[in-house]
Amino acid sequence: MDAATNPYTPGAGTQPRALSGRERELDGFRVLRARLTHGLPERGIVLCGLRGMGKTVLLREMARDARDEGWRVSFVEMRRGTDLRDALTAAVLEQLAGLSIRERALGAFSRTMGLVRALRATIAPEIQIDVDATDLLTVGRSLEADLGELLARLGALARDQGIGVAFVIDELQELDAEGLAALCAAMHRVGQEELPIALAAAGLPSLPGLLAEAKSYAERLFAYPQVGLLPDDAARRAIVEPPRKVLGDDAPAIDDDAVERMIAFAGGYPMLLQAIGKHAWNRATGNAIGLADVVAGEQDAFDDLSRELFLARWQRATPRERDYLLAVAGAGGSCSSAEAARTANFGPTTAASVQRNTLIAKGLLWAPERGRVAFTMPLFERFVLARHEHEPAH
Repeated sequence: MDAATNPYTPGAGTQPRALSGRERELDGFRVLRARLTHGLPERGIVLCGLRGMGKTVLLREMARDARDEGWRVSFVEMRRGTDLRDALTAAVLEQLAGLSIRERALGAFSRTMGLVRALRATIAPEIQIDVDATDLLTVGRSLEADLGELLARLGALARDQGIGVAFVIDELQELDAEGLAALCAAMHRVGQEELPIALAAAGLPSLPGLLAEAKSYAERLFAYPQVGLLPDDAARRAIVEPPRKVLGDDAPAIDDDAVERMIAFAGGYPMLLQAIGKHAWNRATGNAIGLADVVAGEQDAFDDLSRELFLARWQRATPRERDYLLAVAGAGGSCSSAEAARTANFGPTTAASVQRNTLIAKGLLWAPERGRVAFTMPLFERFVLARHEHEPAH
């Protein structure tokens, strides 16, 4: 079939033509915004799930919904080494630039912009801002205090204008402990002051624990929806609806056995549904997608994931970390920490703890329960075992 009209979108964070099975999470953010609009307190939302579950897609849909309701929205993707102060002050500047400031708010606007400059955010050179001495006295106490003050000022301006502000943050687990603590403290303050600032964030399953370690009250500060595997009915809609939405009545048919094979291949992962859909479509030569097209497309989908998702993460691992990954892969992608240490010849379990912890920090492993480890990405065990055939163990 024509690749130019392929309706499946397996790219990272790329919005699918049919977003199915995530209505509860989207409704949760709508309720959060509605409560803040009415001056009522509500916890922020932190989506947690493995890679390939569609968390970034969900965040982008939440951002789109908020913008459609007239909210000001900043989307921030955290990366390893991101400076939270710079990331959020730059996002606040974006919000300030878009607010329609009434005459009575000009003084507050000027003071808040001065605080942004004092906090070292990058500001276009044509924007001239005088920094008040009180701003210089305000900043520098601590990251927590500085960000709390900045968000409180922004929230007060937004409230005066009858506008809500949403910060949508992806890969939140990449922040260090200081950054997570500062974010918690800042959101705690705006919540206490009942300001219309909403937070929707996403990260790996380890994120709730990281936030709780940063601030003990984080357990009460945020709701933690678990973004899990799609049920079969939602997976089926994700397969059959995109062609109809793109091509209408001209959409090709998909044989029932081909749909079932796609569902089985994906195992509930939205990312894999899009990947197998794309390659089955490209393999098809007739006016319908058949079972043979799906079977042929499975290797294509895996090859794409290997190049675009797995390889870079594998290369970040040290030789001994790769031994640990191989042990987990040999156990099917999940096993006890003791089994992984024994299989990788680390000796006592404690000798492997450093490798385990660094692999968790790199986002390759997570701990589904105490004493167990598992991969964070679907099909990664297949990739690791294939790499082992070409790379000797250490």
